[in-house]
Amino acid sequence: KLAGRQVVVGEAAAAIAKVAAARRLGIPVVVGSATDVSRLRAARLSHAARAIVLVGETSATTAIAGAVAELSAAASFRPEFCCFLAVSDDDVARDLNALMHDQGTAFQREFFSLEGRAGAVIVDRWAGLRTAGDAPAPVAVIGSGVVARSVVTALARQWTDRPRTGASLEVSWLVREHNAVVTRGINDLDGAPIALSTHLLASSDTRGEIAEQLQSDRTPPALVVVAERDDAEALSILATADQVTRGMP
Repeated sequence: KLAGRQVVVGEAAAAIAKVAAARRLGIPVVVGSATDVSRLRAARLSHAARAIVLVGETSATTAIAGAVAELSAAASFRPEFCCFLAVSDDDVARDLNALMHDQGTAFQREFFSLEGRAGAVIVDRWAGLRTAGDAPAPVAVIGSGVVARSVVTALARQWTDRPRTGASLEVSWLVREHNAVVTRGINDLDGAPIALSTHLLASSDTRGEIAEQLQSDRTPPALVVVAERDDAEALSILATADQVTRGMP
């Protein structure tokens, strides 16, 4: 809406704050289940360029995809139409996309996870990587989950795609545990021009250990990404990182 696009919201329940907020912004709201083809028609889905499904539960999301498919069989969609469907994690999204590809569909659809897309959103908006010289300042990523992995792999993609003279981008990944997500993130960097160092945060004084790790680099990090699920912990770590980087030469 703020970008000047025409938006229609579909919501199963009318008596929620989001519906009132949308209407205050002048956004039309169609109330009813998105698994009901008549509600999709009421939202004029066949005229849309994009549909974004954010219901959370995978079974409900796939049911909505089925309703969109039913409507697409009876109405002509715009050639560029694509239905983006949010699911719980990257693995589910990958499996569903593979299944849909094998089955074939009458319209474009893509399952995705919000956490998995976080890296692209953060890194693509960071102008520092696009303007970095031959010896870019390092980057620090803090967290052991999908968002942290997404940021690390997005950094690798961006640095690989930009013109460069062979320099590697230094990335410090501070993790609470070496879990499957971290292992996969490391494996995803195979062949990328990234100098990755990982550090296990084993101390009970997490903030102190993070401060020590950030200060151990000769060059202050140009970007610090805090990818913690707990908001209070994330803000605390962010404050520590801010104090450290401001105090570095």
